[in-house]
Amino acid sequence: MITRATSGSDDAEVLFILNELNIFHLLQFPALCAFKLFFWQKSNLDFPEYREIQYDHAQKDSQIAELSGEITDLFVRVNTIELTTEECLNSILKQLVFYDRWGRNLLAGWRAVTESQSLQPSRADFCTI
Repeated sequence: MITRATSGSDDAEVLFILNELNIFHLLQFPALCAFKLFFWQKSNLDFPEYREIQYDHAQKDSQIAELSGEITDLFVRVNTIELTTEECLNSILKQLVFYDRWGRNLLAGWRAVTESQSLQPSRADFCTI
């Protein structure tokens, strides 16, 4: 894994060229990460077990939460350069709107989550430039 291989080296550097949010950044925001993982499994990867289910913001996976924390702790130690497009944030915003328009009431659930949670990153020592 990138983070394990580079976190012990001061001169290691990783270059990301992305057209949407870096998965390592998504891990900082549990509610947003849960949606993206669901979206990828249902829409992009077409997992059969996701075909008939709807997104449920209340459903939590403790194993994913634990792994997210471990990965984040390693990622913040890695020197990175990230090149993104102006579409970086538009991608996830369009996905949220898509699910809302198709009657999944996602944004109503999202509002409930964001009102009960801080939108601050889960790791206080993480910052981007």
